[in-house]
Amino acid sequence: MKCFCMGFMVVWIGLGHVAAVQATQVTQLTELKNGAHQFTYNSENWSDPFVPFLRATEAKQREKPPEKPLVGMQRFEPGQLNLVGVVQTGAGYVAMVEDPTGKGYTIQEGMMLGRYGRVTGIAADRIIVTQHIPDPLGKVRKSIVTMELPTK
Repeated sequence: MKCFCMGFMVVWIGLGHVAAVQATQVTQLTELKNGAHQFTYNSENWSDPFVPFLRATEAKQREKPPEKPLVGMQRFEPGQLNLVGVVQTGAGYVAMVEDPTGKGYTIQEGMMLGRYGRVTGIAADRIIVTQHIPDPLGKVRKSIVTMELPTK
């Protein structure tokens, strides 16, 4: 007795099994040719697969409002700046940062930094920036960026 594989069907070849398998296959092919197995799609309780997920009115509602021009420290994302120093004053800490061209700026707690960030904390050795970044689906993702003083 021999065994071989045809696609996903394992066929055992014995004395009478070959004729039975061939007869079944011929019957199935004849039924397919004659249209005995017609596929029908019943759309009850199912959505139309060819209709877009978002309607035109929903897409217009999700459009972004025109962006305001970036001013001051909003022009720099936290990754573009290097923290070069922190000074303690009577009112708290003031941080000193440097942009890629070498120009220096002072940062205080509460200032906007980057397109979506705000300085939420300044310590003796770091700045904490909290970003609220909108995604394309309209949800807002919160991200915390820490800028630390370089250690020598």
